[in-house]
Amino acid sequence: MLRPLPNRWRQALVVALLGASLVSAILLAIQVQSAVRSHRDATRSVLHDDAVLAADEFIRRAAVEVGYDGVYRQLMHLDETPAAGGDGLIGPLIVGEGAELRVGGEAPRAEVAQAIDAKLAEPPGQRFRVVHEVLGGRPYSFVLMVKPVAGKAGAAIHGFEMRLDGLAASFRAALEKGPLLPGFLAKGGKPLTNAPIHVRVRDQAGTLRLDTGPSAPDAATVTRPFGDAYEKMLAGFTVDLALDPSAAPELVSGGLPRSRLPVLIVLLGLSAGFTATAILQLRRENALMRLREEFIGSVSHELRTPLTQIRIFAETLLLGRARSEEETERSLRIVDREARRLSQLVENVLLFSRSNRGILEIAPETVALAPLVREVLESFSPIAEGRQVSLRARLDADATALADRQALRQVLLNVLDNAVKYGPPGQTVRVATECRNGAARLVVDDEGPGIPPSDRERVFERFERLARDRESTTAGAGIGLAVVRDLVTRMRGRCFIESAEAPNQGTRFVVELRRAGAES
Repeated sequence: MLRPLPNRWRQALVVALLGASLVSAILLAIQVQSAVRSHRDATRSVLHDDAVLAADEFIRRAAVEVGYDGVYRQLMHLDETPAAGGDGLIGPLIVGEGAELRVGGEAPRAEVAQAIDAKLAEPPGQRFRVVHEVLGGRPYSFVLMVKPVAGKAGAAIHGFEMRLDGLAASFRAALEKGPLLPGFLAKGGKPLTNAPIHVRVRDQAGTLRLDTGPSAPDAATVTRPFGDAYEKMLAGFTVDLALDPSAAPELVSGGLPRSRLPVLIVLLGLSAGFTATAILQLRRENALMRLREEFIGSVSHELRTPLTQIRIFAETLLLGRARSEEETERSLRIVDREARRLSQLVENVLLFSRSNRGILEIAPETVALAPLVREVLESFSPIAEGRQVSLRARLDADATALADRQALRQVLLNVLDNAVKYGPPGQTVRVATECRNGAARLVVDDEGPGIPPSDRERVFERFERLARDRESTTAGAGIGLAVVRDLVTRMRGRCFIESAEAPNQGTRFVVELRRAGAES
């Protein structure tokens, strides 16, 4: 047969299981984030490869657009080309034979002539030759063609300086010819466009010749040289192409997964919060169980004392051991006093239990306070006499309140019992009723040690006792004032503790109730 674990071991096991659950959640979150990161990295790699593919396609188109449509055709009809400085790519014309080279009708600068001569010295094999140089900090591009001269041994050179600021139109024409990415890459069912693609082209000097606009910060970006495309038409130029992540759904199945880190952090925070709350609840339950054990011990002690007294003096009377009429009467008074204490304690426990179970019923009615207080003082006087405590009353005959008679009676009994129990023997406890600010007040002053202001709210909590009282021999269950506050609150009143009139001499308990016939 399995034996149940002790309570502390059960709580330790629950805490360990909660901790293991939280650790499992953290590990699971790490695995999810790792999987999402791997998926994102794989998708970014695909986007990067697609960006390379798009950049190469743009280079091919741009080189053809500039080399064939923009340069070669015009070079073939150069004699029909308008003068230098016209529209398109044609700049100053280059003509001449050997040393008679002219650029725009003038002798070129030495470094320009040198660059052209070096290009012409290369072995033939191309329909035309292109010179891209940076001379004096300025980029130059020349398009040259060598033609044999009839009847002469040499060759004639003709061509033109290419207008670099006119390249943007050719580059845009290359973009407008259609999507840079092939259609078979489409995964989202929509035709591909160049909308998510951003292109920047720089010449041999790094000057920006085309910019289609800014790209997203996390775009897949590649830089590719034009290289040998179309007979090195744009050798030395580079293209920066950025592919926005918004294109991922059309290029990658499932698209680019969003980061789950914020959601995972929130969920882990909630999990940690729930675990911490559960542990705190376990601690509170442990503290509550300890308080209940103390309560049971205190109630048992409080019950044992009057029961012992009743039994002793009842046996004295039953066995006829009383030696005189006075001793018989004294024994009966003690039995009556202890029975009243026992009845009051049992009533407190019953009220406390009904309140916790939510079955306590309160029926407010108009109650005259003076007669009720006199009745309670008379029934409580045997208990007060047992401690040599004097009871004094100052009652307002006109004070009435909306209250439950039996509940108010228990409230006053509990406050008086508290004053007598914790006050010194021989003290005087004063009870007063009065009307103030539209409320009926019940005030009880004692001459005990007083309650520090920091503890005046705490003493109304369940099972709470001051440290000095727990260390003393005075018995207490810790529910008397909790019952007082609960009953007063149910009667829509309030109770609180004030300092006595004389400093460091006693405590004043105040109960305020709605006055009959007045606004609450």
